[in-house]
Amino acid sequence: MPNWCMNRLSILGEPGLLEKFVEKARGPTQKYANPEDERHEEAFSFHRLRPIPPEIEALPYDPHGHDAERRLWGVKWGASNSKLVRRESGRVDYEFVTPWGPWGPARTLFEFLSKEWDLAFVCSWAEEYPSRGYFILRRGKYVELVKELPGRERPSAELDEEELDEWWKTWRQHYFDRHEGIVRSGEREYGNPQRR
Repeated sequence: MPNWCMNRLSILGEPGLLEKFVEKARGPTQKYANPEDERHEEAFSFHRLRPIPPEIEALPYDPHGHDAERRLWGVKWGASNSKLVRRESGRVDYEFVTPWGPWGPARTLFEFLSKEWDLAFVCSWAEEYPSRGYFILRRGKYVELVKELPGRERPSAELDEEELDEWWKTWRQHYFDRHEGIVRSGEREYGNPQRR
């Protein structure tokens, strides 16, 4: 079982282009020749943004799909539980989880997208433990890349269920507050030109 990586992605740029990106990103996931595989819809579908070739989908996941996903996206499986959580002029935000986080979610996919779309991609991630960081990508180049950020330590094993829920709620707020600060610095330089 992988460590799960929580991701917050903000995409900044010209509003019309952002709308096209949102339309492109929503769609089906990949499906392989395994009987248990099913396609489902994601708000941020890695497969829709950089598809697994049909000839690979016609084969079993292991090893063909796994290898293709790692090569095309930088991570297996793609985004899970993706949600479009903010949509305004010059900015859209997604939340999703990915398995693992060597130093972020699917860096190969985001490097590709930032070359294909004239948008700025700001992504913060936090793996279950211990990896945390963020990047800002624009035109295939890392404007900023911080692979490790100091984070909160693991919750104490002595916490009861209610205390543990409160610990995670506080941790998530810290994570989202930090992401907002990173995005605000990026918005000044890379956001909607009409809002500067």
